[in-house]
Amino acid sequence: MNEYTIRPFQPGDLPALTELYNHYILHTTATF
Repeated sequence: MNEYTIRPFQPGDLPALTELYNHYILHTTATF
């Protein structure tokens, strides 16, 4: 079973978050 950790946002998370969000903007009709 996978384990996940939920933590507050860190400024260093922004590049990965932006990459993930942009993928869905470009390739799906999903919005958040």
